[in-house]
Amino acid sequence: NGLFAARPADLLLLGTAEGVKTLTR
Repeated sequence: NGLFAARPADLLLLGTAEGVKTLTR
């Protein structure tokens, strides 16, 4: 799966985006 092949930096960005969505919910 391409998602799990993402670079650590990309995963960090995705994690940050998810965290922001949770904090602003």
